Amino acid sequence: MARAQVSHYNRFPTGIVQAVRQASVPPYLHALLARLGAEVELDADLPPLEESLPDSALALLKLAAQDTALRLGSVTVLEEADPIRLRLRHRGRKLVLDRQDLLDPALSSILVRRIAEELLDPPAASRALERFAREAPRQEALRRLTREMLGTHSIDTLLYIALLGITSGLALGFNRAVLFTPEGDIWRGRRGIGPSDDDEAHRVWEAIEFEDMTIEDLIDDYESNRVDSRFDRHVQTLTLSASEDAEDEIKLALESEEPLRLERERVHNPGLAALTPHREFVISRVRSRKEVRALLFADNLYTGAAVDAEVMGFLGFLLDATAVVWENLTLLEHVDRLARRDALTGLFNRREFEMRFAEEQSRCERSGSSCSLLLIDVDHFKSINDEKGHHAGDQVLKLVGAWLSIGMRQHDVAARYGGDEFILLLPGAGPRDTRSVVRRLGAVAKENGVSLSVGAAAWPDQCAGFSDLIDTADECLYRAKNAGRGRCAFPGDEDLIVF
Repeated sequence: MARAQVSHYNRFPTGIVQAVRQASVPPYLHALLARLGAEVELDADLPPLEESLPDSALALLKLAAQDTALRLGSVTVLEEADPIRLRLRHRGRKLVLDRQDLLDPALSSILVRRIAEELLDPPAASRALERFAREAPRQEALRRLTREMLGTHSIDTLLYIALLGITSGLALGFNRAVLFTPEGDIWRGRRGIGPSDDDEAHRVWEAIEFEDMTIEDLIDDYESNRVDSRFDRHVQTLTLSASEDAEDEIKLALESEEPLRLERERVHNPGLAALTPHREFVISRVRSRKEVRALLFADNLYTGAAVDAEVMGFLGFLLDATAVVWENLTLLEHVDRLARRDALTGLFNRREFEMRFAEEQSRCERSGSSCSLLLIDVDHFKSINDEKGHHAGDQVLKLVGAWLSIGMRQHDVAARYGGDEFILLLPGAGPRDTRSVVRRLGAVAKENGVSLSVGAAAWPDQCAGFSDLIDTADECLYRAKNAGRGRCAFPGDEDLIVF
């Protein structure tokens, strides 16, 4: 049973307590001491003042004060002239560190070895150092991955970095990893990293080894779209749902607080079977606070390597870090959306549209490409509010917003321009393309009992300058309304499109 954590800061001289509390403990030192599998006791001869304590001494004292990796033994307060001395004891063996040792800049790099060699018998020291040699590179890789996670502003990139940590040989080294995200009662494949077949597996691993790629190199490959996406595309066709089977893997993962390592000759969940899992695999929920954001599946399909307890421990840490950053990015996206989007329709607001309009003007004038613009007004909107209530008016605005969103290309820009007026920017579209867009919009509005008036303009065909697009379209909107509403007017065209 794990020892309850106790604080022993009150046993130190008052002049050094604050310095010990603020000390930085190297992760590798904490990890090694925690994994020795035996009690290590620390006796300390300490000066009364902080100024005499080297950083390495502060780190060891902090570990002992927290009663985790070290147990605090005797504490002696020295006269100011006496030198500091730390003694680590374990089963009759002792390691003494005097002031000269603690001030040695090389101590941080050799302390782990000295602890293992001087406190443990040779077989135990060998095992501890071998384990440390395996874990240290993983810890460094996970540290770098966490730094990259904290630096990203994209949830998609965050999920790639997390899956990279799970699959990279620099970190956890699984052959494949997949994230499923919730959509109602099902879990849909969101992202996956892994080879699509055995040949690709060997080709990828040999290339990575030959090129000596770093974590940053692998992330850069993703951001530059230099990754094989066949397995990822397959993942995005998959869905999972938990069954009533007591052994259903999805059900078990959702109920477990920790990642699960399972061994199955045949999986119980039909959706999971589509991944053809290896006999041994890992499945886990990714949870932040009370929300389960994803389900993770990982295995070693191609190598058949066993999943050891050390990897499972690191996996839990990586998933917890992912969940925290994911939650923060979700909150930032929500705030960003509120700042840029109209709350009722979900379209861009006027301020955001004006920024996009300026960007498109710069691009079009530089490249000479065409661009069209539509100003759209809901006819008799005041009457709808007066006769049916504001809720009915809001529903009409939501419908128009939905029609604009559905018909948009990726680079089109739709916004609620104010009140019952909408605006749509169509980069690359000339008058002929714009007429097709107008006809589709007018037809769907009429089918749903909504009357729209539209003013259109195209640059450079119908406007002297790009900045004239909005004024020209506004003049055409005025013509369409005066002509009877429910129609669209174009510059210089007497024949209006009637919906």
